[in-house]
Amino acid sequence: MPFANGMYCSTFDDGTLSRPPVILLHGAGSDRLCWPVAIRRLSGQKVIALDLPGHGRSESVALQSIDEYAKAVLTFMRGMGIYKASLVGHSLGSAIALTLALHHPERVACLAVISGGASLNIPPDLLTAFSNPTSLKEGLDMLKKVLFGPLASANLQRQVIDKLQGVRQGVLYGDWLACARFDLRDSVQQIKTPAWIAAGDHDQLTPPYQSRFLAKKIKKATLQLVPKAGHMLILEAPEVVSRGLTEFLNTSETT
Repeated sequence: MPFANGMYCSTFDDGTLSRPPVILLHGAGSDRLCWPVAIRRLSGQKVIALDLPGHGRSESVALQSIDEYAKAVLTFMRGMGIYKASLVGHSLGSAIALTLALHHPERVACLAVISGGASLNIPPDLLTAFSNPTSLKEGLDMLKKVLFGPLASANLQRQVIDKLQGVRQGVLYGDWLACARFDLRDSVQQIKTPAWIAAGDHDQLTPPYQSRFLAKKIKKATLQLVPKAGHMLILEAPEVVSRGLTEFLNTSETT
C-alpha cells in the first residue's frame, strides 16, 4: 500500500515479522528519494521511506511545526497498521523522531538522529530569505555554504541545491520555520528510548556540540562523529551511515 492517510511511501523488505519496521524521515524541503540506496535497503530490515505531507508524492500541504509533523507520522503509522517502529530522521526528520520518542515512547522501538539536535539553531537571515519568493535564491545560496563538509563534491552540492530549487517556496519556508521553532533542550533528558546519534564533525548547520549534548542527555544514546562530513551526512558518507545504523538496529533489537 503506497498511500496511507494521503502520505506516500516506498518500502524495502528484507526483515522478519519479529522486527519493528524502520521508518525514514527526511529533512526540510526534501522527500523519500533523498535517502541513498545504502540506507533505504538495510540488510535484515523492513525499511519504509516516507514522504511527509506536502512533499514528494504525498497529498495535503506542508506543515509549519514539528509537533504537526509528528502527529502526521503517527497517523501514517495507524493507517499502515504499525504500532511500533524504529525511527530514523535526518535534520528536520530527526526533530520529528525525537518528538515522537519523547511524547509517544511506546510507539518508538529505537531512535536514530542524523545531523540533528535538541534544537535547530536556524540562522534568522535564512528564514527571512525563504519567507519571500523574491529572496529564495539568496536563501539557497546561504544554505549551500553551511550544508556540506570539505570533502563533498561539487557535483553532489549542485544536485542537492538543484533539487531544492524545484521545491515550492512555501514548503521550504514552512519546513525551516518548523525547525526554527523546535526546542527540546529542557525535556530531551526524559527520552528513554535507545538512540544512535550520528553527525559530521564539520556540520555547520547543527554543529557537533549539539550532537554531544543529545548523547549526554539521552541515557541510552551512543554518538558517532564522521570525520570531514557536513550536514548532508547521509549523502556525503552513505556507507558509513548505513554500517553504523545497521549495527545500532541489530544491537538495540537484542538488548
